[in-house]
Order: sequence, then structure tokens, then C-alpha cells
Amino acid sequence: MNNQINDWHCLNGNIPFRMTNDYLFRALMQENNDVLSALIASLLGWKKSDITSATIENPIMLGSGMEQKDFILDVHVLINNSKTLNLEMQVIDEHNWPERSLAYLCRVFDDINKDQKYQDMKSAHHIGIISFDFSPVDSEFYATYQLLNVKNHKKYTDKFTLSVLSLSCIDKATVRDKESHLDEWAAMYRAKTWEDLRMLAQKNSDIDNAVTTMHTLSNEKLIKEQMRAREEYYRLHRSIDSLIEDQKKALADKDKALADQKKELAEKDKQIAELQAQLASLTQK
Repeated sequence: MNNQINDWHCLNGNIPFRMTNDYLFRALMQENNDVLSALIASLLGWKKSDITSATIENPIMLGSGMEQKDFILDVHVLINNSKTLNLEMQVIDEHNWPERSLAYLCRVFDDINKDQKYQDMKSAHHIGIISFDFSPVDSEFYATYQLLNVKNHKKYTDKFTLSVLSLSCIDKATVRDKESHLDEWAAMYRAKTWEDLRMLAQKNSDIDNAVTTMHTLSNEKLIKEQMRAREEYYRLHRSIDSLIEDQKKALADKDKALADQKKELAEKDKQIAELQAQLASLTQK
């Protein structure tokens, strides 16, 4: 691929594949370890130099087809040979996020060798990057959860952590989030145009590096096919969701119409009863 095609800095208009595409996310993390380390450092609130190694333990063959039942694109990373981290990009709200993320975290934490002692188990941390509204309590940009005592809020363990980065809540990024550049990473994932990415890359060299790799991957035929397949999956899923919502609304409208009819009949029954009472009174006279 020649340099003119590979240089994205002069491109304008819409990005062909946004970085919320989970296959592109997976490919980028697997293809560029420097970007992987930079993102993880931001998510953990570390310095990039704190990460001496970040090894993906579940690599896939980029560009190869995958059966839908096996289409798991979370990234399982061993950090500094001491901490396991699971990264997941999720753009479709399947209404099961708490259970899904907990299942992924448990799966990572339970990856123990038969000769390993429980106290030697590596800490596990699942981080979901989501582009739909989710919060058990209040909307947050970056929320982290751990096991706590419900009475005194004492932490049960440091080895079991779950975090959620909500791309729809960038405006709620805290000072600490901004110091870690999480708002910039989130803006990169939400970006729709090359101009948006260029502005971010001017402020953050790691994002520049990420977009350069993203552009290269987006021009690889087999990888592009997989990303396009994922986009088609999103469209199908949204169409189904829209159809379900339309059906729910239609049923709700019918229920309301029936309720109105019942109310109207009840009013008429009441009027008939009053007239019958009046007639009975007149007959007695």
C-alpha cells in the first residue's frame, strides 16, 4: 500500500467505518500493541510507562470468517504478567449488560490452572466500552464497581473489578477522566468524520497512531469484509428492535383504546342504572 493511500491526514468527509465497529476495535487492539497499552493506561489511570507488557491471550486470525455463535470479540489481555483485563466494545443494547459483563468478568477470573493456589489468582478487570445508555443508578461517563460489604462499604477484594465507559456521557467526564485522556479516547470512538479525528490526533499522539492503524486496516480487503458484515449485523439488529418497538406501541395503543371503551361502557352502564332508578321511583308514585 503506497504512502499516499495510507496517509489519512488529508482525508475529508465521513469515516467509512467508525471505531465503534467491534471488529475494527478488535483488529486495532491486536494489530497495534502501542495503542493497546495507551488505551489500557488511560482506562486504569496509569502512566503508559507503567505497562511493561500487554499480551493478548485470545488472538484471532484477522480477516477470516467467524461463525456467529463464535463471534466473540472481547480482548483478553495479560498486563505486566500480573493482571488480566478484558476489553469489550458493545454498540447494541441487548438489555442484558449487567449480566453479560458480570459473566465475562467471572470467565476471566475463573481462568485458573489446576496446580495454582487460589491466593495466587491474578486480579481480573472487565471494561466495557458502550454506546448506549446504561447505569444502575445515575448516568456516569466512567464507572467502576467492586465487591463491597453492604453495611460498612469495606472492600471485599481488589481482584474483581468491573468498569463501564459510556460513550454517550462524555459531557460528564470528571477532571480525573480528562487527566487520563479518557474523554479524548471516547471522542475518537464517537467520531464520524476525518476532520473530527484530525482535531483529536493533533492533541494526542496515541490517537494519531490509532487512526493511522485504523485507516490501514480499513483498506485491507478481508478485514473490510468482516467490518462490513458487522455493520450489516448492527443494521439488522436495529431493524428488529425498531419493529419490536412499533409492535409494542401498537399493542399499547390497542390497550388504551380498549381501556377507553371500557370506561365509556362503564359510564353508559352508570347512566342506564341512574335512569332505571328514576323510572322505578316514578312507577312507585
